Amino acid sequence: MTSKILCFLLLALDVFASGSCVNDQSGFSTDFNRVKNSVWRLFSFDTIGVSTVTVIPADTILLWFEEPNKLQGRGRGRCFNEYDGYYTLGPDRVIRFDTLSTTKIGCHSDSRYGDYWELLHDVSSFSVTDLQLCLYYNGSNSRMLFVRMP
Repeated sequence: MTSKILCFLLLALDVFASGSCVNDQSGFSTDFNRVKNSVWRLFSFDTIGVSTVTVIPADTILLWFEEPNKLQGRGRGRCFNEYDGYYTLGPDRVIRFDTLSTTKIGCHSDSRYGDYWELLHDVSSFSVTDLQLCLYYNGSNSRMLFVRMP
């Protein structure tokens, strides 16, 4: 347990030291090929009109992209749901998710999976570095920050 907390704190330090997602996406790429063939863990997301929520290590939410235009993911720890769907890419970092479905396994009351699931439907654009993926929603005013899993 202590090693998981230490690992999370080191990851958090790395994310903040390297600069998290910002609206101007400076230093971020629009090359979606950098996203594929990796598993991404949700680190934090903005709640509309409230604040940024950091997802605790015990509430792991994963996302990955496959060909052709397929996405998959799952919650582990506080929620054991799995989800999938399809994505469509457009010019200027546009991405849309559709035909999203999830299992309906119950989640612990403090899981952020339900919030994440609802916001995933509203994603409209992305940016990516080697270690971070940002998905934007709410007119690109809010974002989800994912970190690449080792």
